[in-house]
Amino acid sequence: MTDDNFTRSLQQWVNAPDNLQDPAQGAMLLLQLTNNRALYARMTANPRKSLPYLRSQLRRYLDYRLARMTADQVAEMEKQVAEIVSHTLADTDPATPEDPEGPGQQPHKNGKRPDHDSLPEDIRALWTENLSILRRMRELHLQLRNLSPVSLTCPASDRYPFLKELINLDKKRLLNWKTYDQYIPSQDEK
Repeated sequence: MTDDNFTRSLQQWVNAPDNLQDPAQGAMLLLQLTNNRALYARMTANPRKSLPYLRSQLRRYLDYRLARMTADQVAEMEKQVAEIVSHTLADTDPATPEDPEGPGQQPHKNGKRPDHDSLPEDIRALWTENLSILRRMRELHLQLRNLSPVSLTCPASDRYPFLKELINLDKKRLLNWKTYDQYIPSQDEK
């Protein structure tokens, strides 16, 4: 069975309704993934009891396979995260955007525009949301440091979700700052 066919089989099993998932077939899929015969024997000895564990393990493998992440790709994501951390999280004020000053604009105190209080609620909410995003990015960075290959042997698949979330949060943060900084109030709002 080719790798793509195996991934499709795995996906069909994981996405099947709970009552249609064959525990024996799932155990065989897990055996093919892990080559752990003792685990396979336990799964087949009591198939209904082991079904929740089987579902979670196969889901984890499927998510990783669908993302088609190789060790090299994860390493590339780690470089991207290191860049984000060095520019965003290292010794910065949590409320300061990367480029708070646009052409001809005054510097923002704590990332806030001078007219922040007169902006519409949805635009002001972007500033507040970025505070939450930065807090979450810091939490993820700490979790990643704890999973560091230097201090702990950890497969790339365990680091991938943290890297992906941190990169996505940074994109959202930058989009928020761009929208916030480039907002021009209409004459009715002034």
